[in-house]
Amino acid sequence: MPNIMTDIKQISQILSDKEICGDLYPLNNAITTIRNKNGYNVDKLELRIPIVPRNTRPNGVKSLTITLNVSVPQNQIDGKFSCFPWTGYNFSFLIEGLAQDKKVKSAWHLDYDLCASSTVIHPCFHLTYGGKMMDNVNLGDVLLLPVPRYGFPPMDIVLGIDFILSNFLEKAMYEEIKHNKYYQAAVRDSQEKFWKPYFLTIGSRWCSSTGFNDKNLRQAILPTLVD
Repeated sequence: MPNIMTDIKQISQILSDKEICGDLYPLNNAITTIRNKNGYNVDKLELRIPIVPRNTRPNGVKSLTITLNVSVPQNQIDGKFSCFPWTGYNFSFLIEGLAQDKKVKSAWHLDYDLCASSTVIHPCFHLTYGGKMMDNVNLGDVLLLPVPRYGFPPMDIVLGIDFILSNFLEKAMYEEIKHNKYYQAAVRDSQEKFWKPYFLTIGSRWCSSTGFNDKNLRQAILPTLVD
């Protein structure tokens, strides 16, 4: 079984070397809780994005800080992907920048919700904009409607860091990190643990030999799929 503690240590070193993260305590603390068989909770891991992506609004934002929060229950660390519910799972990040001395914010979260009673389609894992972290942001007179719940595979801390780096770093810098053999090993391990069963469960709709032919789980992951 891949060693998540080793993977987190390798990722920590890369983030430090690239000066993307100055305070590695949230990751070091996660390693301690994993060692104690308690799952892990990465709380307020700050990642610095030195070059602001194009088309960022408002104009004048000079840099971005992304605060990542990830909680993964012990049964998922043990590789039991289909063990539902995922009690205690959390994945969210807050994006903050400074524009003309005013702090501006944006937020996303990967929601896990087995909401059978919902009146709208609810993939059990879905990427969502906004949420509680945006409650106190002054939105003026803008009309905001609920955004689509994008079905999305679950992410642990390794996949979460890769998600942020791949979306917010310049391509050249991300490619440099991606080609680090330790980084590749860590991401590969987490993709094997979390993404392989997710996608093979969906794929079992067309190929029953995937080994993940659980119709109920398939419907929870992708409720718009017609079996």
